[in-house]
Amino acid sequence: MADIDLEQGQSLPGATKTKYKDMGDGTHAEVVAATSASEVDEDDWTAVIVSGDNAAITTCTKAGEGDTYHYVTAIEVVLRGASAGADINIILRDGPTATGTVKWRECIGSGSLRGAVSGISFKRPIKMSESTAATLDVEAGGAAGCVLIANMQGYTKPK
Repeated sequence: MADIDLEQGQSLPGATKTKYKDMGDGTHAEVVAATSASEVDEDDWTAVIVSGDNAAITTCTKAGEGDTYHYVTAIEVVLRGASAGADINIILRDGPTATGTVKWRECIGSGSLRGAVSGISFKRPIKMSESTAATLDVEAGGAAGCVLIANMQGYTKPK
């Protein structure tokens, strides 16, 4: 298995798998392995956005495509710059910002230090409605210097 070297802000490839290695003493160690490039599905996608200073993110979106379904497999939001001055709500929507159906919700709490991360890799991907956008809404951090990074990964399949 080859090592995976990532630059800051990059995420693991969509074909990354978590496996466990038997350590021989009754314990198991987590091992992350990427499959070969030939095994990566062409329908995999990633949406990444960085907010402005103390600004909300409303554009981390995978646009709807005719006669397809988007499946969200992972979400990550990172707080950088300054500590959170307010709760930072993170909302995955089936549809447009502010009006789409809420499919998943999380919060980075007020007072969280820079470097705080909220993320999940769904064991069972979250399916969006047919031909509908997957949208990740992230509220502003509530303090000067609060900058947020949002990553959303998934895949698209035909109807």
